[in-house]
Amino acid sequence: MTEKNLTLFCIVEGESVSHAFQLKNIASSDDVDDLKHLIVDGNQAPAFRDVAAKDLILWRISIPDNKQGSAITIDALDDKTELNDPRARLSKLFPESPDDHTYILVQRPSSVNAPVPARVVAAPSDDIRPSPVSGIMDVINQIQEKAKAKGVDYSPHYHYMLLDFGIDAKLGPIDTRLDADTVLGLRLAYTHFFQDRYDEGFLDFCYRAVDYRGLFTISNVLIAIRQDLKQLAHRPFFLFLHIDEFQRIFDHRWEETPKSHKLASLPNTGFRLAGDTTERHTNEGFRLFQDMMRSLGPFMSGVIKPHMIQTFLSGTARQDVTLAAEPTSYSFKFLSCSTLSTGACYDIMGHFTGLAKVPHHQWMPKMAFLHLLSATGGLPRALQLLLEEFFGRRLEKCNTFADTAEDINMNADRIFNKVASNLDDYYSITAFVETHRELVRALVRLCILQQPSPRTLAPSDLFPALTLHVLERDTHTILEDSNEGRGKVLVRIPFFFLHVYNTAVDAVWNRLGSAFLHDWVEDREWGFFERIIAEYEALRTNLLIDDGREEATLGDIYQGALGRAATLGHTVKLKKLSVVTAAHRFLESGGLTVGEQEQDWRSGVVIKNADGAQFGDVCIYRESADGDGDNVLCALQAIKLGCSLSASLLASEHRKNVDTIEKIPGNSLLDQQGIKRARTITILITTADITDHAFQQLNPSIPENCLLIYRGNFNNWNFANREALKKKHRLDDEEVEQILENMPYRSYDDLIQKVPLMRSKDLDKEMGFLPYQDFQLEKRRRVE
Repeated sequence: MTEKNLTLFCIVEGESVSHAFQLKNIASSDDVDDLKHLIVDGNQAPAFRDVAAKDLILWRISIPDNKQGSAITIDALDDKTELNDPRARLSKLFPESPDDHTYILVQRPSSVNAPVPARVVAAPSDDIRPSPVSGIMDVINQIQEKAKAKGVDYSPHYHYMLLDFGIDAKLGPIDTRLDADTVLGLRLAYTHFFQDRYDEGFLDFCYRAVDYRGLFTISNVLIAIRQDLKQLAHRPFFLFLHIDEFQRIFDHRWEETPKSHKLASLPNTGFRLAGDTTERHTNEGFRLFQDMMRSLGPFMSGVIKPHMIQTFLSGTARQDVTLAAEPTSYSFKFLSCSTLSTGACYDIMGHFTGLAKVPHHQWMPKMAFLHLLSATGGLPRALQLLLEEFFGRRLEKCNTFADTAEDINMNADRIFNKVASNLDDYYSITAFVETHRELVRALVRLCILQQPSPRTLAPSDLFPALTLHVLERDTHTILEDSNEGRGKVLVRIPFFFLHVYNTAVDAVWNRLGSAFLHDWVEDREWGFFERIIAEYEALRTNLLIDDGREEATLGDIYQGALGRAATLGHTVKLKKLSVVTAAHRFLESGGLTVGEQEQDWRSGVVIKNADGAQFGDVCIYRESADGDGDNVLCALQAIKLGCSLSASLLASEHRKNVDTIEKIPGNSLLDQQGIKRARTITILITTADITDHAFQQLNPSIPENCLLIYRGNFNNWNFANREALKKKHRLDDEEVEQILENMPYRSYDDLIQKVPLMRSKDLDKEMGFLPYQDFQLEKRRRVE
């Protein structure tokens, strides 16, 4: 009897039918193992030339007509049978000749790296060669488009993974028995397959998986991740691997290692910085870190295709210590990572409120969220800890965030302090302050004064090696390029950090400390605001003196104020100031009385005037730095307005102050002390609305000897609640509902696109879209 021969069509998983290859004259008496050898030994599938024949996985599949032109994956098929018995004869598997829909699908074993198929890296065949075009990118794009039409995807799949060696990926005793490749492989496997899916922690997972340690190589785990993500074998896979708190790896010590095995010599700057754990680093930890980098090296260089890993290390290790851990033939590139904008913080917050199913209008208009998000200063770690406080580290608080948003005003202070405390733990801020008090005071001074400084500046003479450049590189100091001088920077201290600093050094005191740093809960009466103005007046002057200044212009003292150039440029002497509260109305009731004692109003005091006083809510006398110039008596007036400002209002306030001085009786004690010879400067501080249109009218008409300090309390659609929209903006119910439902708004155009009804309204196109607009009020042009 003549033996029956078979003809089978085979297809590699991830290919389309057009790339199937034919095996002819196969003896029906052959078994599955023989078939595997035909595929490999006959070089019918070059992509598998690195695979042992016995390790191939074969399936008998039926491909319906509607999938004939698509890339074929086993999970996408209904009619499939795995040929898992190597001794099964083909005559039993194919008693009849296969029909046109029957194929053998060839799959790689999961434990073997998949190289890029030859046809992906070879020159394109005639049927995908592009038509003549100019420019190499046009050629590449055409090849990609035509290749995709044939089931070949040249574009990589991008994937992000975070290994946090401070929490989730901590090193432990079990790692003593593992090599670096397995240490990383186990953590990659846990992060992708178990973290956030099961209650089992990483340590439990390790104890269960360690007996199979040989399987958990980086290469094998990446293949498993690709398969879980349904990525085709030939498609490039780009993993962005973020290793956080990497300095904890330096601290690792095997249980048997004596303490004397700590590193004997490390780069030493001669000082201890915040978060510096150098004294805990060990030789074993350094070697493990270097071995980890070497294990990742082939993936970083592209040697092991189609996988590509780009590592990103973040932590608090000093830069010189990190360089000391750099493996031979490797190089580290230190990145200058900018902080997040307030708008970006809101976008990230919005992502999580979406998961919690809390719409923007239920949380975004509440000022406590603005204060808390702004307090992060855009520092990713600070934002992370704040979000964990809102939503939980594993999002376990998502279902209660609606209640958190409802009660945020009552809980803002508690949340602030919790996040500040956690940041202190992360960065050892208090420990740093305790040994660098004068340096921290200098940093706070530079931050509040917003004084442009070179990066080479050492803020404190006690620590000449700690320049701004070093502090930015090796601590939590944030620098921002200044517009006022090339190469100059501004010191930015997030409020969370400023609070911890201030708790330790008490640089900002009394009510000013709570108002500026963390306490937004209590309802403030207007007198509290006036007291804040007085305390800040003293603080800023004293900080200028601490900075070595003996004199300053009014523009330096009242930074960002609007006024005429002659007024802003008037130079006065600086002397240390303290705040006093007048027992009676200063000027109208005679001289200055504090408690029951008379006090000289020229003696370096900032006077918080009594209620109802005609001459300023806050008063301060300053001597001219020019012997021939006028001494000045500044009257700071706090005005709470619900309408736009006008030049006439400012002029009338100034006229009232001048009249009060003129009414002082001749030969009175005040007259003899020279109060009438001092030039009166009226400084109006207001929360009134100032739109761009109002500003353009007001700016050129500000009177002489007047300054305006204001907050741009403009129409802001992102922070508007239902009541404000109805009463202030006079919107009807339908307009209000549409405004609330479509928050947030990034620009005037975004508002109009989302709520077309607003097109007919008279809106200020330049303002009103915080936190997304890039606009700073102090940069507006001052009066010339």
